[in-house]
Amino acid sequence: RLLDAVCLLVDELRLAGHVEVANDPFFGDSGPNAKQVMVQRALKLKFELQMPVVDGRSIAVGSFNIHGQKFGKAFGITTPDGAPAYSGCIGIGLERIAYAFLCRHGIDPADWPQI
Repeated sequence: RLLDAVCLLVDELRLAGHVEVANDPFFGDSGPNAKQVMVQRALKLKFELQMPVVDGRSIAVGSFNIHGQKFGKAFGITTPDGAPAYSGCIGIGLERIAYAFLCRHGIDPADWPQI
C-alpha cells in the first residue's frame, strides 16, 4: 500500500517515475552472492523507484524491501499469537526526489505542478 501511495504522489507531481524489481548489492561480509541475488529478484523482495534526471539517465530515489520473517525470527519479534513477525522497510532519498523534480520541472515555481 505504501508503494502504491508513493507512486500516486509521483504521478501527481508528474515525475515520470517507474518501479522496477531490484536487488541489494551486498549480502553479509562476502559481497554479492549470485544465489541470494537471484532469489531476491525472483521472489520480488526489493523494488526501486527510478526517476529520470538529465541526458536520458535515471536515478534510484527510493527502495522498498520485504524481509519476510528474517528479523522476526532473529530478534524474537512476534505477532500477538506468538508467530515470528514479518517486516519490511523503505528508504526515500528526499534530496534525490528534489533533484529529479528540478530536472523535470525547472527552478521556477510557476512551472511546477499544482496539487
